[in-house]
Amino acid sequence: MTKLIIIAGPQSSGKTTIFNHLEKNFSTFQFLEEINPYTLIAKNHSGGAFINKDLELKLINADFQVLINLNRRLLNYSKPIIMETGIFHLVYAEKFCGKKIANNFFYKYLTYHEKFDCKTIFFDTKPEISWHRRYPNYLKRIKDQNRENNSFYILAKYQKTIYDLYPLWLKWYQKIPFEKVMIKNSFKTKKKFLQEVEEKIQEFLEK
Repeated sequence: MTKLIIIAGPQSSGKTTIFNHLEKNFSTFQFLEEINPYTLIAKNHSGGAFINKDLELKLINADFQVLINLNRRLLNYSKPIIMETGIFHLVYAEKFCGKKIANNFFYKYLTYHEKFDCKTIFFDTKPEISWHRRYPNYLKRIKDQNRENNSFYILAKYQKTIYDLYPLWLKWYQKIPFEKVMIKNSFKTKKKFLQEVEEKIQEFLEK
């Protein structure tokens, strides 16, 4: 059974850092990038705080299409698969679409994962740390999009979204029934973080 390792966690928890590190240094995996507003819409989208229900539904359906294609081509995947976020789109589904829709998507996601040996590596980063790490990026985004006149409102919305999403990340981490491990990444050095993730992935592969 093909192993599918899902990398998940709150904003600025290290998902993209580890994904890029693994993609650059390991040829033993097949990599699937996260479906997000930038990959689906455009690079000038304002980010997760400005997702609405219609856009989130499009993101979920695009993610489902990735999983459908994986199932269709399953025999072609001899390498383990590393996926960023994946089923954890349910966090955003609950935030922007409501609990009922998120729960319906949950069972649909599980169906698409039945043919895989699924593992989850979850990076737990506290919302105050996420906000501290993301703040410079948000300022740059506001400047690049010429929205400085509304910077106070935009920054407040970014911060509120980070804090609102954090308990949902923890909820879905507990609910998703895959083998899982949590790595705390609020204060680790980058070197220590990368080393710990590599060790956990190796443990998964050896099972």
